[in-house]
Amino acid sequence: MASKSDLIKALGVGKSSARTGTDLEESLEMPVGNTNEPTRGLIADCITNDEYPIGSNSNGYFLIDSDQELQEVVDSLNSRIAGIQSRIAALQKGWNRRRTSKLSGGNWPK
Repeated sequence: MASKSDLIKALGVGKSSARTGTDLEESLEMPVGNTNEPTRGLIADCITNDEYPIGSNSNGYFLIDSDQELQEVVDSLNSRIAGIQSRIAALQKGWNRRRTSKLSGGNWPK
């Protein structure tokens, strides 16, 4: 398994040097997962436990190298949070509709 130090050395500096999870896994000789689970886990550990400023975008992962890059990464995460919160609210409303339907002998949404 690659170390955190190996990961930091392999990451590009700045968003223009982003590297995909697959590229990182190959260069670090990590097991390649279908959704880059090994890389994502190591990166999450580096961010959460070591407070390394690692960002991601559609091009891959990178060391954040400016205030603007940090803001873009934070904005992206906040957008994802808002989307997840919206899905949670919709699931709860949908479950309430289904439960009400079942109580009255229905089977909504079928």
